Amino acid sequence: MHPPRFATFTAMLLALAACGPPQGDPEPQSVPQPFSNSEAGAKERKKIGNLQGLGHRSRVTFVSYPDRPHQLELSFAFPDRARSQLRPDGARSAQRALNYRFGDQLWSIQPGKKESSELTGVHAAEAVLEFELRRALFLWPLGFEWTSAGENRLRAEVVDFGHLEAVLGGDTPNLPIQMEAFDTEDQERESFRNVIWIEGAERTQPASFDVYLRGGLVWEEEVLEVDVQSRFLDAWFIPADQREITRGQAVKSCVPFELGHLDFQRQTLPPNTTLTEAITEAERQMALSDEILSPSPHVELTTAGTPKAIWLVRANSSESPAPPGWIGLEGGPALSRFLPAPTLSPTDLVELRAASRGTPRALFLRIQPNGSIPRRAELVWVSAFSIREH
Repeated sequence: MHPPRFATFTAMLLALAACGPPQGDPEPQSVPQPFSNSEAGAKERKKIGNLQGLGHRSRVTFVSYPDRPHQLELSFAFPDRARSQLRPDGARSAQRALNYRFGDQLWSIQPGKKESSELTGVHAAEAVLEFELRRALFLWPLGFEWTSAGENRLRAEVVDFGHLEAVLGGDTPNLPIQMEAFDTEDQERESFRNVIWIEGAERTQPASFDVYLRGGLVWEEEVLEVDVQSRFLDAWFIPADQREITRGQAVKSCVPFELGHLDFQRQTLPPNTTLTEAITEAERQMALSDEILSPSPHVELTTAGTPKAIWLVRANSSESPAPPGWIGLEGGPALSRFLPAPTLSPTDLVELRAASRGTPRALFLRIQPNGSIPRRAELVWVSAFSIREH
């Protein structure tokens, strides 16, 4: 079972939860034409309040799949850029569902696929409403012009797409306990109910809420982190196969994520090995191995950024026990910095270290397979376990 080709934000999440790991390739789709940022209908970026952007990470528990928790990440740049990613806890990157908004253009990427599909018509309108509802909740009361719609109820227009309504009440009468999105025909689409608020480091923020679709409970959501510090480039809100003028540049400084379990064979490198030499050696050893390996070369780094060892990483490490002699790296919280090429600069390490806490359990660079154009890389800092996790 696979998500539909045209899927709104909520529909993609439901489909991914129902599908679990990909079971094969969906029906062939036409390859989209390259998309140039300069031709998009996105508005000029601007702050809302003192914020240039907003991100949050949540744990999602679907009512129909209570034993299959998921991680949901949202990113916004104002006024009309948004990105979502959902994947099962501990899953590898291929098992994610992605949705993008850049102005009036929206896309989705199905689990297990790299190609994006553009959302059009009613599907695009529904996705905009769902993104705007979430932005309204996490920015409350900023970003929208709220007017009275009756006792304890406020309304904000989403021009050309519908409107939002917020219900105030509870112990915090100035904060919504419920927020709803309605389409242009005043039909309720998605709603957040039983919203609980807490005082965050920067501002009051949602702590948990229930998500309903057309009046039916779909999932319970616990907010794990709200990020108001990150700065997002426009490329972050455009699928990779739609970028034409971004030239493969890094799209975000540091991205928190949950690293899945890795099984690998480690080979120490001689002193003074350069990064290029380390990548070449990793590819050579990968070609000699009889095991089914990740196609990405992995280079272990010292905290100063010098190559220390290469890893031959077993494909699908989390799905079956490793053979004897393999090293296991337990997954958990990690930080990622995307690089436009398999090279490191002092700034890369400085920014990653500044966004982390303490000394990493592991620090490595994983590089896109040889032949990728452009060939990008990902610098991964695996966070140390807290005392409670030991």
